[in-house]
Amino acid sequence: MKKKTLLLCALAASCTLTSVSGGELKKAWQTIAERTVFDASVHSSHVKKLLSAQKPDGSWPDIRYQDTTGDKWDPSRHLANLRILAAAYRKKADPGILDAIERGMTFWGKGAFLSSNWWQQQIGTPIALSRIFFLLGDQTSPSMLASAKLYFERAGFDQKSTGQNRIWMATIQLYRGIFYDEPERANLGRGVLNDAIVRAEPGKEGLQADGAYHQHGPQLQFGNYGRHFFVDNVSLVQLLDGTSLALAPEKAALLADYWSNGVRWVIHRGNLDLNACGRYVGIGTEKRLGEAYQKAVKVLRKVRPDCPESEITSGTKYFASSDFLVHRRPDYYVSLRMCSARVIGSETVGRENLQGRLMGNGMIQIRRDNQEYRDIPQFWNWRRLPGITAPQKGGTEELRCPGCWKKEAFYNESGLVGGLSCNGMAVTMQELKHGNFQAKKTAFFLDRYLVFLGSSISAGSATTINSCFFRGPVVIFPESAGNGPGRLHGVKSILHDNVEYLFPDGCKVELEPFERTGRWSEVIGYLSSRNARGKLFTLTIPHEKEGAGYFYVVRPVADDGSKADFKRLKTSSPEIHAIADSVSGTVLAAFYVPGYAELPDGKRLKMDNPCCAILRNGKLLAAEPGKTAVQMNFPVGKQKGETENERR
Repeated sequence: MKKKTLLLCALAASCTLTSVSGGELKKAWQTIAERTVFDASVHSSHVKKLLSAQKPDGSWPDIRYQDTTGDKWDPSRHLANLRILAAAYRKKADPGILDAIERGMTFWGKGAFLSSNWWQQQIGTPIALSRIFFLLGDQTSPSMLASAKLYFERAGFDQKSTGQNRIWMATIQLYRGIFYDEPERANLGRGVLNDAIVRAEPGKEGLQADGAYHQHGPQLQFGNYGRHFFVDNVSLVQLLDGTSLALAPEKAALLADYWSNGVRWVIHRGNLDLNACGRYVGIGTEKRLGEAYQKAVKVLRKVRPDCPESEITSGTKYFASSDFLVHRRPDYYVSLRMCSARVIGSETVGRENLQGRLMGNGMIQIRRDNQEYRDIPQFWNWRRLPGITAPQKGGTEELRCPGCWKKEAFYNESGLVGGLSCNGMAVTMQELKHGNFQAKKTAFFLDRYLVFLGSSISAGSATTINSCFFRGPVVIFPESAGNGPGRLHGVKSILHDNVEYLFPDGCKVELEPFERTGRWSEVIGYLSSRNARGKLFTLTIPHEKEGAGYFYVVRPVADDGSKADFKRLKTSSPEIHAIADSVSGTVLAAFYVPGYAELPDGKRLKMDNPCCAILRNGKLLAAEPGKTAVQMNFPVGKQKGETENERR
């Protein structure tokens, strides 16, 4: 009794809505049951197989019920089977199916099964049970509820929980109140939900001001926790709408905003960008997560018909709270993922994303049809991810991210990371520091091309320009540079899959052998350990000397008739990178140190602090790392050489 009292006290401060009675809970259950749908096909052959394989005691012979594994907990398949049977019974009220569910629930209750993963006890199991009971509706028997009660009692509410974990826990308390006729618990669970489905305060986990979602610290999580935040809460809003447990109307509006100003940016042709998937980098991830978001949008539009359904077609956005940028055009998509002393670049949890620690070192995705990287992680060299700069020596264990609660999770010790977007153009800056390794990386995003500049890079490292699937011939210019794979010297351009890589000053690059062997178990431990073969195009700039740099340009659509028409500007320091776009006249710059860039008209753009800057039509927009952009009029300055009146 004391434990229950403490739980309700922990929840009480969150409850401000009108309370409901026991009778209203029964009506709410009925309404939710009527609206609940099974989100997959139910095939009669599969149902027959489950029924014939089930043992008299309600178990299935192929499930390892004594398994306590943390990530892929085998006993959870028992509840998945029951859910399929519940969906089948929903379609056709067959007494045999209901009896199978009854026996399955009795077995589950007696087993009191446990996983070493806290999430399975606190969240996964009670959520799975809830879905079964909502599919069954008033056919849920008292004995089924009795068998499940232990699992709901284990699912206490952690007052320190944050983000989507807090929402899941509150949802379970709401459902428990409905199933076991506990109005007080249902009211308080709903109260926490109303308080939790909000935009997070600065520095807190949850929905960010920039439209992204953070969980496990300041870490971009569109793919896992952000997806659950949207999909699960859209379902809650729709299921509870019009009932006595309905959530506040502004919750649907908030979810619509998250989709409109966040998720829509990272879905390309129905697929969620791998750069935004978090630690979920397994088989079919992009398609599966993209479809989950799109299904949820259709549900949300039942409540919010003004919510847009399509993804963003064209535009550029820098997610300032997340060190992340998206640059879109109708015929291509580019994203850039960074990390800093403020933002965690990646995580390893359980056996997921075993080698992904360097993903925040500037990983880039250049997409047109989404085939460039589909299921590619099994073949990647994780020190040569597309776009990153990283040391090339070290063991595999170093690529595993430590727990997000540890200081070591922040791979980058530098706070000089930021970005700025304006009028469809953008500039990002990233200083990398970790141990003895360092680098300064700048990327400029213009309408039809991308410019990359690097400096102060440690010896023994490399910058990978791209690592995608090999598709079609590779054309190298000039021919004297070599015909690859291998080391190429004095390269001016390389064309592959209609993407052109330009090296204005000539460059030494390495084109890796195309044939690759890999296995999924090295990426996600519980996936297949079978060797697979693939062909990759991996183009890298080696950095053999201390203080090295790079300068290259990418045209994502080589045959569009455009050209990379820009000028690299002179600066007062190698730690200032600046260009001027010849078409629009826009100047873009990254200042890692105070100083100036010489403009095409002879004036100077001077900054007293590290920042990104965009100068266009006499308007200057500047943003210091981690801070909001500031706009100002660019002064009519003195000609170069007259430094006494240089002005910001």
